[in-house]
Amino acid sequence: MSIGANPQINTFHGTNFKVTISNIPTLEFENELDLFHNFIRSISLPSFSIDMIMSEWRGEQYLNPGSHKNDSIGDVSITFKLTENLMNYFYMAQYVMDMRYEHSDTKEDGQDPRMKMNFIKAIDIDILNNSKKRVANIKFSRCFPTEISNIELDYTNGQEMEFTVTFKVTEINFSPIT
Repeated sequence: MSIGANPQINTFHGTNFKVTISNIPTLEFENELDLFHNFIRSISLPSFSIDMIMSEWRGEQYLNPGSHKNDSIGDVSITFKLTENLMNYFYMAQYVMDMRYEHSDTKEDGQDPRMKMNFIKAIDIDILNNSKKRVANIKFSRCFPTEISNIELDYTNGQEMEFTVTFKVTEINFSPIT
């Protein structure tokens, strides 16, 4: 869609999004995903970069992409409000610990048994316009949590608590909704 096709373009408001996580391997029941979906505070989209290599041919210098892989995709960070019983934090921490100790929780039929299936298949972000209509989708595939922020317990702090999970992602797909 070109800008000329829609001259009524407004600015984006940072609260116009919806995040859906396809699975978390340590959860037994699908409705437990609500411990994450209903407590999302914010999401940080990754930065993008590309390494450049200088080459020379016949006295001229040229810049060339150094890598065509997705190894230069930045991290995705999601901040969650902490549930009263801390279950969303504990489930995510258990997931990271299982990965650390190489516990593979699931295996798809016909899959090579050496292939680990302990990843989040997709994190989808629906971008909404100011009327809350879905206008685009960003899909992160094969996501691995690499860091869970600390939680500081404090007798003098009566505020809602939150924690942040940082993910490495393998693929990103952007899809405008027409």
